[in-house]
Amino acid sequence: MNLSLQVFCDASKSSHARRDFRLPIVLPFNHPIVKALIIYKHGQLGHAGVKMLMYTLRESYRILKGRKTINPLTGYLPPEKLFRKRLTLILRFP
Repeated sequence: MNLSLQVFCDASKSSHARRDFRLPIVLPFNHPIVKALIIYKHGQLGHAGVKMLMYTLRESYRILKGRKTINPLTGYLPPEKLFRKRLTLILRFP
């Protein structure tokens, strides 16, 4: 079984979108440069949320496992973990 990645570019479609938007760069999720890019964009966007950061990065890049990579780097906590963290703080300090 030969598994190889081949690039396909459909030049017949006429689109006025930017080239990097039509043909984004696929990046691995575990590379240090990808993590640095996410942190840089997060600061550049004024510490925007996960959805806004993913939307902006997807204009030029496709990060594999994007949300799972972005969440820990931006300090995002799901609501149930955030509530649990607040509740332990309240119970500790009456």
